[in-house]
Amino acid sequence: MFGSYRVGRWNSTGTLELIQEGLFHADDLGEWYPEGLAVLREYAARESIPLRSRRKFMDTTFYQVAAQMRALVVGFNLPFDLSRLAVDAGEARGWYYGGFSFTLWDYRDKSTEKYRPNLYRPSLRIKHAHNKAAFIGFANPMRSDDKTTKIGHGNFLDLRTIAYALSAEGHSLASACVAFGVRHGKLEMEEHGRITCEYIDYNRRDVLASQELLERVRVEFDKLSLPLRPTKAFSPASIAKATLRAMGIKPPITKAPSFTPSQMGDAMTAFYGGRAECRVRRTPVSVVTVDFRSMYPTVDCLMGVSRLLSAETIRWEDYAEQFRLLLQRASMDAAFTRELWPQLMGFVEIEPDDDILPVRAKYSETSDGLNIGVNHLTSSVPFVYAAPDVYASALLTGKPARVRRAWRMVGEGQQAGMKPINLGGTIEIDPYTDDLFRLLIEERVRVKTSAELPREEIARVELLLKIIANSGGYGIFAELNREDLPSDKSASITVFSNGGSFEQMTEAPEDAGEFCFAPIAAMIAAAARLMLAILERCVTDLGGTYAFCDTDSMAIVASETGGLLACEGGPLRTSDGAPAIQALSWREVQAIQSRFDALSPYDLAVIPSILNVEKVNFAKGGGQREIMAYVVSAKRYVLYHFDDDGSLVLDKCSKHGLGHLLSPLPTDSTERWPEVLWRLILCEALGIPHEAPEWLKLPAITRVSVRSPSYFRGFLRRHADMPYAERIKPFGFLIACQVARFGHPEGANPKAFHLLSPYSVTPSDWASQLWTDTYSGNEYAVTTALSYQPGVVRVRSIADIKAEFLAHGEVKSATADGEPAGASSRGLLQRRHVTPSEIRLIGKESNSFELVEAGLIGDWREILSSYTDNENRPSEEQLMTEPAVVIARRWNVSVRTVRAWRRRVRESRYQ
Repeated sequence: MFGSYRVGRWNSTGTLELIQEGLFHADDLGEWYPEGLAVLREYAARESIPLRSRRKFMDTTFYQVAAQMRALVVGFNLPFDLSRLAVDAGEARGWYYGGFSFTLWDYRDKSTEKYRPNLYRPSLRIKHAHNKAAFIGFANPMRSDDKTTKIGHGNFLDLRTIAYALSAEGHSLASACVAFGVRHGKLEMEEHGRITCEYIDYNRRDVLASQELLERVRVEFDKLSLPLRPTKAFSPASIAKATLRAMGIKPPITKAPSFTPSQMGDAMTAFYGGRAECRVRRTPVSVVTVDFRSMYPTVDCLMGVSRLLSAETIRWEDYAEQFRLLLQRASMDAAFTRELWPQLMGFVEIEPDDDILPVRAKYSETSDGLNIGVNHLTSSVPFVYAAPDVYASALLTGKPARVRRAWRMVGEGQQAGMKPINLGGTIEIDPYTDDLFRLLIEERVRVKTSAELPREEIARVELLLKIIANSGGYGIFAELNREDLPSDKSASITVFSNGGSFEQMTEAPEDAGEFCFAPIAAMIAAAARLMLAILERCVTDLGGTYAFCDTDSMAIVASETGGLLACEGGPLRTSDGAPAIQALSWREVQAIQSRFDALSPYDLAVIPSILNVEKVNFAKGGGQREIMAYVVSAKRYVLYHFDDDGSLVLDKCSKHGLGHLLSPLPTDSTERWPEVLWRLILCEALGIPHEAPEWLKLPAITRVSVRSPSYFRGFLRRHADMPYAERIKPFGFLIACQVARFGHPEGANPKAFHLLSPYSVTPSDWASQLWTDTYSGNEYAVTTALSYQPGVVRVRSIADIKAEFLAHGEVKSATADGEPAGASSRGLLQRRHVTPSEIRLIGKESNSFELVEAGLIGDWREILSSYTDNENRPSEEQLMTEPAVVIARRWNVSVRTVRAWRRRVRESRYQ
């Protein structure tokens, strides 16, 4: 192992003046790679740069600069680099629980001649925040008798994180250098692992590229002129929140002192995500795909969110009678009037009676996951919904819901102390006079077409406006951060919902973000669903349907001239009596598009339409072409067309359900994953001759990052006795496979058995590697074929994944005969009728979906908090006598929750 570094200081031109550049190498490199050390020494002498051992570099340069001087430590994917400078790693405690603690400094014990951790030097703690950011800081070291050691937490800047915050895109070092215009970008290197002069040049270039990227990032960040430290810019949402702070806009919760916890609980109950559905399953249909321009900022404008943000106070106002009148007069004509939308800024308690509403439920009998479906709901228990959802139901059913009570948010006055700002030094926003979201979207379009600004300036300002509009228009109001506590800890919380409350112990409390405000978050998401409901009515009023929809887009079944399309479950009939659906014509789709102009809150000269036909519908020459859709389930679809010569062309392939898998293609293949799998699926569905590829037999492999000790303890324990330099280190990568059905070894618990192996991108190596169970630490061989040999585990192959992918039903919808749309269902689907058997209260899912997809979390209850009042909990006798797993399944909570209940029982007995 070797590395390079640069130490610099900022000069008046905003660039870094180089103070020192050097190389360092593994402390024992001369013992196992003397040839490499010789190359490093020769290279350093020739280039006149210092070469130090890792220990010498850490004791001098790194300690002085990072700890004593508290200078900024910068790198790209910094957790990875810092973990390689350590001599040991363990689990962090306190606020950093769930992360790692690293020993960076050690000393030689004179009595034993062994190296021991230097407790008078700080350890380093790193805790994963999300897949592009981590919290990094020094821990306080022990204090010597004769002086007080003051180190502080240090200053660490991960260029990967700030590049994401400034661009809203994930980057590698190479792509970030391109995106930010770095002169000396990352080099390409074919061979890795040998120390050569060329490889040292490659390594030094990485650090130079990082330095220049830092300089470019600073220029972009400084132009923002926002009250935000670069080390605190964790995401685009950080930029959006800092923009509001710069204007002096206070968080909404501080303006709503009269809002009770019970009312906030009702608002959170009404919070659902975006609407995503498959309506025509596994049946090729011609479509025109359309999407709404900046959906969330657009509904922000229509609902008047900006006025609420700038108000002096926000209060509730009863409006049950007014809302009942709105529902009675609900119509498509009314929905297309902008005057209606501000009147929907409220919540409604209804008695559902076959009303079409978003319903979060466990629709599948074979999966623990919860899905949201916009379905027919009937319940004897009243529910609280956001007013836009209830109005959408009236449009879709033709009847008003039974309203028990309704209340809306009203902003009064204007907040004092706000001030105008200049965004990016170009665009002025005055919170007293401007609608923030309207101005952001309009100015973004104006900037893109500006002839006055330089090309680079256009790209910079346009991206800034996009980040603030998208993150500030929705996400920051729904920010809840789940904090997993140590296994022996729990916190007491109060749960508010459906007008009641109860106390509960939880191992994963949730903290609201600075601008989190459930009433606004729920309202924005509901308004977006109303927009889709209006679009749905436009299509169905013309006798049509749609293949799928997703949050802000819809694939309308349409062709150039329209007409009947054969489709199982369709309500119409072809000339030969086959079931069919009606395809709209392109002209009818254009008429629907024009109708939404009436709802545009923007200057029509700048933004002609808020509903756009997507670019995928047009050929390179500009003319519209017919495209086809093949949909498996929500978010799982492919768009394609046929060339003039009859060849199949894929236009857009969704990665949902496939994107987490490593490509099984040979490393020299020019094909792309998962497009190649979608092509195979289409060939089979359309009867196109093809050959089954050999890679179908390979294991299905996922790359996972060792970002937290909790899910990797067994694997890490297996390697704990190895020298740190030889271990799989934190923030490195592993590969994971998933055990096939009935493939577990005898006696293994399928919910607690997951295989990991050292990272490899060579598909031919995957089946021959040894794999470690992350729970027990035992090692196994794997195969994708049937096997009953001891020590051999059958894992899912790509062919298995393909079969499961196609069998992934749209169970939140129903077939024509009313049955759940399972694996074999095809054709036109319809809404399900839901009558709840019980009501469960849940929290926010933890940020662990990568681990779920990799199979490292087999039980959804481990990442989804569930809350139950005392009447719906097991008795003390059950708690203390029955197995925790049995109790967890019966009461639909995690095993950790059961353990927390047990601790509370023990504590109460000994008080």
